[in-house]
Amino acid sequence: MPSSGNFPTFNNYISGNQGGQSVTLSGGNLKTDAPGYWCGVDSYIEIPTEGKWFIETFIGNRYGSYGAQGFYSQTLNNYNQFSFDLYYGSKDQSNSDGNEGLAVNLNDSTIGYYASTGTTKYNVKEPDGTSIYSTNTLLIAHALDIDNERYWAGTAFSTSTAWSWYGNGNSSTGTDNPATATTGLDISGFRTNTISDARLRFAHCPNRSSADPYAIANFGQDSTFQGSMTAGGNTDANGFGDFVFPLPSGYSALCAANYPEDSGFITNTTFKGSGTSGGPVVFLNGVPNNVTINSNAVTWGTHAIKLACGFRLITSSSSYNSTGTNTVVATSGGATWKYGNAQYY
Repeated sequence: MPSSGNFPTFNNYISGNQGGQSVTLSGGNLKTDAPGYWCGVDSYIEIPTEGKWFIETFIGNRYGSYGAQGFYSQTLNNYNQFSFDLYYGSKDQSNSDGNEGLAVNLNDSTIGYYASTGTTKYNVKEPDGTSIYSTNTLLIAHALDIDNERYWAGTAFSTSTAWSWYGNGNSSTGTDNPATATTGLDISGFRTNTISDARLRFAHCPNRSSADPYAIANFGQDSTFQGSMTAGGNTDANGFGDFVFPLPSGYSALCAANYPEDSGFITNTTFKGSGTSGGPVVFLNGVPNNVTINSNAVTWGTHAIKLACGFRLITSSSSYNSTGTNTVVATSGGATWKYGNAQYY
């Protein structure tokens, strides 16, 4: 297998908890525990704005919890609340945090996002056609086609030999092949109305009330899910990664070798603030040096925290984080952001 460079892991520095509990990570930051709701962790690797991307996970008993797994927008204006967004977005229900979740609902057995009109929620089943809200362990995969603006969820048992895929077919048999774009959940409304051209992040949100909906993620590192099953030995479209079953045709692992170069540091941008200390994250395509917000100088550690891809607001001051539009002027403090060094700075 050719060298793939870095694969992502979950972050071990923050969880989206909205008054709930923090998630503890283990196994090289690829395995979560399952504390009470609301709780979640993200990979902090932002999905590129082009291409077809694949992620697979191994999830514990979901019965009696409000779990969700999927994606949220980099523009989410209260970073601590993405677990709330994923859960309600995946059942096509509005919430107070920006409606920026695109995910699989582990309680309702649906895939979806919130929209005020149209159908943006479909069924997801276990491979035998039963609800994913169950006590058994389950494999769940995500196929995200940014080019065609489509999304699928795959399910499998440890005894399966392939994924059962669910997009817009509402089937009980999982026959929506991600290689055929028209079978996927149309996310053009989500991207246009909610996030525009912003990037997405992958997250797992256990939101446990009972049961044990932990997750072990495989971005391409280990298809045994830390010894939970036999290695699959399958690679992506470019020969990278180690996955349990064959990937849909044309899909890639999130790794340094697959990640496209970007076109330079962003020196001027705007963002919608939250008025809270929970964010948002502002994407600058690189590590910032000096930053002003609304002509006010940012002090790192007081107003914001540097990230490899920009910064995260930690102040609720309206001078920096008003609930309206805020204007950023920034200078670069390092290399243009690229996947290989895109973890927390």
